[in-house]
Amino acid sequence: MPLDDQHRLPAHRPPADRARSDAGPLVDIKTQRTLAKAGVLVALGVLVWTGMQRPRRRYMPLHTWTGMALIGFTLWHWSLYLPRPEKRARSPRPASGDTSHASPAARTAEG
Repeated sequence: MPLDDQHRLPAHRPPADRARSDAGPLVDIKTQRTLAKAGVLVALGVLVWTGMQRPRRRYMPLHTWTGMALIGFTLWHWSLYLPRPEKRARSPRPASGDTSHASPAARTAEG
């Protein structure tokens, strides 16, 4: 078989590689949340410590980088607690024209 026809053949992947790619995230969500909380805690501690140091010029770069790390860990922590798309897909909102969920009509002054 000529070498130029090899790119047309389907790629063969061993079953172990297929299972590994479909397995999902390497670290479960609980561990990610714990790591994010620990990162926020450490970054906040270092930020406070560098903010209280007297030769401020010496610790200013560390203070700045720690502040950026705190923002990053905070965004990571926040993103881990967002509602998952599959949960939102299970309970769809009723259509705007659907009145089956509306509250009962208010009483009139007559009755």
